[in-house]
Amino acid sequence: MVYVYYYVLKPFEMTRTLFYLLITSLIPSSVYSQTKISGHVVDMQLGKPIAGATVFIHNEFNIAFSPPIQTLTNEFGYFEFTDMEPGKYNVNAFTYYEAYGDTFAYVYQPGTITLEKEYSKAFGNSFIIDFGFSKYYFNYLVNNQNPNDQLYPEFAGYDSNSNTGMHTLLRFLKHRVYLRNSFNFKRNESVFLEKKTW
Repeated sequence: MVYVYYYVLKPFEMTRTLFYLLITSLIPSSVYSQTKISGHVVDMQLGKPIAGATVFIHNEFNIAFSPPIQTLTNEFGYFEFTDMEPGKYNVNAFTYYEAYGDTFAYVYQPGTITLEKEYSKAFGNSFIIDFGFSKYYFNYLVNNQNPNDQLYPEFAGYDSNSNTGMHTLLRFLKHRVYLRNSFNFKRNESVFLEKKTW
C-alpha cells in the first residue's frame, strides 16, 4: 500500500516542481541582485544611539540622486535602504549639534562602497555600515581647531604623563565608520559643518 501511495504522489511532486521553476524563471534577475544597506548611527562619546540622524546615498561621484535617497534613523539609531541595485555608492550621514546659539549639521562622508552581486549573495544581500559621531570633536571643528595639536586635560581618561593616551582618546572620539566587511570600501573622507537656517 505504501509502495503504491509513493507512485501516486510522485507525479504531483513533479508538477509542483515544474510549476515552481516556471514561476521563478519569470521573475527578473534584478530582484535577486538587489541589496539592503543598513546600519546604526551612534554617539561614541555617550555610547548611545542617535535617533533622527539623516543618512543619505549619493552616486559614486558623491552627487545626489533625483529624487534623493535618504532616511532618518529610528529610536535605536538604525537605518536601512532596501532594493539597492549593484553598483558604487557614497553612503553619508549627518546629525545636529548646537554651539553659540546656532544649530549645525555635522556631515560625514566617509567614502565609496561597492555593492557586487557575488558579495550580496555571500553576505545575505546586506551591506552593513555603522557611523559614529562625537560632540567633543564637533566642538573642535566649530572652533576651526585641529584637535591633534591641542591637549586638554578635561577629557576623561587623559593622562598628563602619557605620550599616547590623549591622541588615542581623540582618535576614538573622532567621527568614523565601521564596516562589517570593508574589502569593498574606498575611503575618500570629507567632513563639514553646515549651519541650520530655519
